[in-house]
Amino acid sequence: MEYNSSSDDEWDSFLLESPIFKSRKRYWVHELWQQRDDSGEFQNVCTVIKNYPSKFYNYFRMDISTFEYILNAIKNDLTKYSNFRRCIEPEEKLAVTLRYLSTGMSFRALALCFKMHNTTVGAIVYEVCDAIWNRLSTTHLSIPTPEDFLSIVFFSI
Repeated sequence: MEYNSSSDDEWDSFLLESPIFKSRKRYWVHELWQQRDDSGEFQNVCTVIKNYPSKFYNYFRMDISTFEYILNAIKNDLTKYSNFRRCIEPEEKLAVTLRYLSTGMSFRALALCFKMHNTTVGAIVYEVCDAIWNRLSTTHLSIPTPEDFLSIVFFSI
C-alpha cells in the first residue's frame, strides 16, 4: 500500500477541524454567571425592595424582620471563606432559597434570575434548608405527641 503524505495530511487536518473533534470552550466560571454582581436578581431586586416592606413581603412571603431573624440564626452555618474566589453571601443564599420555597420555580429558572448555575442553586437550597432545620427546628417546631396525632386523625374524618 502506497503512502501519500499530502492527501493523508489533508485528511487529518480535515478531521481535526471538523465539529466532531473540536472541543467546546470550557469556563471556570461561565461569562453569564460573572455578571451576577451587576445584573443578578439579588443585587437589582432583593437589596432594593428592603426599602418597601409590602413589596418585600410579596416577593419573599415574609416580612423583613422574619428574614433578618432567620438570616442571623443561620449566618454562621452558611458563611464560607476562600482566598481563591468570592463566595456567595449568606443573605443571597437565603434569598435564593426563600424564592424557591415561595414560588416553586425550577432550579434552572432561578439560576437564570440569580445568575448562577442550576447545580449551585440546588446546593444552596439544600444547604440553607439544612441550616434552618438544624438551627430553628428545636425552638420553632415541636415533636407531635400521640394526642396531636389523634386530633389530626379525628379532624380528617
